[in-house]
Amino acid sequence: MTRMLARLGAVAVLVWGTLAQAQTKSPDFNGSGQVDFGDFFLFADVFGAQQGGTKFNAKFDLDGNGKVDFDDFFLFAKDFGKTFVPQTSQNDLRSQWSHGTCTGQGTVRFTASPMGVEDISAIIPMGLMVDAHVTPIDHQYYVPKDVSAGRYRYDVRVPADGFIVHIQRRTVFVGDVSDPNRTTDDFRLVIEHSCTFWTYYDLMTQLDQTILDQTGGGPSKMGPPTLTRIPVKAGQVIGKVGGQTLDVGVVNGEVTLPGFVVPSHYDREPWKVHTVDPFDAFDEPLKSQLLTLNPRKALPRGGKIDYDIDGRLVGNWFRENTNAYAGAAGDSRYWSGHLSIVYHAIDTSKVTVSLGDFNGRSRQFWVKGNAPDPATVTASSGPVKYELVQIGIGSSGQTFPGISTAVQGVVLLQMVEDRRLKVEIFPDKTAADVAGFTSAALIYER
Repeated sequence: MTRMLARLGAVAVLVWGTLAQAQTKSPDFNGSGQVDFGDFFLFADVFGAQQGGTKFNAKFDLDGNGKVDFDDFFLFAKDFGKTFVPQTSQNDLRSQWSHGTCTGQGTVRFTASPMGVEDISAIIPMGLMVDAHVTPIDHQYYVPKDVSAGRYRYDVRVPADGFIVHIQRRTVFVGDVSDPNRTTDDFRLVIEHSCTFWTYYDLMTQLDQTILDQTGGGPSKMGPPTLTRIPVKAGQVIGKVGGQTLDVGVVNGEVTLPGFVVPSHYDREPWKVHTVDPFDAFDEPLKSQLLTLNPRKALPRGGKIDYDIDGRLVGNWFRENTNAYAGAAGDSRYWSGHLSIVYHAIDTSKVTVSLGDFNGRSRQFWVKGNAPDPATVTASSGPVKYELVQIGIGSSGQTFPGISTAVQGVVLLQMVEDRRLKVEIFPDKTAADVAGFTSAALIYER
């Protein structure tokens, strides 16, 4: 199961992240509410800077091409003199997801399960880290009873009344762990329940004909989303899933998670900082029925994705000058600069290290000895060596008899400031082999 999630789960992040990254950035660089000479002088000071250079700052790179150039100046000049109301992530979602057509406010209650309860073998909580999902995953996985039953075996239903506002198709696998036998042809869609509350599904294998009829046949190929406004009712079948998991995420624009020290680092996926526990939206007795399928016993039962504590090692980090979560411009493996030091989604007592680049691919490990607790490590702690071992349980909580306990490598860490971290990875080494940092050490930040 872990391998299946590594194959399938990584895909969703890249495609939708690219869409969010393409949004126009604010030309009001100083946040005054007016695009004026104060912003121009800031822009002029970094004009000509390129990604990787000391003066480069991604907020001035308005077109996201990795350099501050005349293309950015023309975008800035277009808005010069305008009053600019800064957008929050919530407003971005009203535009990006509901394309300015949303109605209503507040949360809704879910009266239908995304899949029939009888069709689900497990619900994997948020916070898992697998393959290119280097930081904790912001959605749950609904695992079908029989993943060998074909791609169109199980119905996918709407949890509450709303509108399908986005449909996107994916035909190319993205990730570090591929399966040549897997067919990649999936759909992701967003259901708006109000101007502040959405559900999204991903890895659907088929759209229902009633939906296709209202979209001119739906997206014919991978690319930008089809913008729709299709009314749907709770319990309505909108498609199929089979042979793989169904991603289920719930987003509440009125909630901002406190465990992301710098929320703007996640502008590539602006919904992430507003992600909430899907279980909390379901009415009883459905909520209890779904919880019995969840292997996580810790609170919050639906999982946790925000672990940052300012000035502490715990949480997410991003390699310096790589645009935080968005990754370096032009790098299709945007996750290669990600690092997460948190706790396992199922066994929350276990410190888990997730690396975007361990010997050229993303990997996840437990820590031998399970210490020190990253929530206690500060800039005064000095260097910390974590010996990395294989994770001892599967994504559904199952154990693997005979799993190797051999050390797979070492990660050496030292907080040099509250939001700067020195990192060096030593594959195939033990703590005794690592005397200290070398010239290959990198700086991560948040």
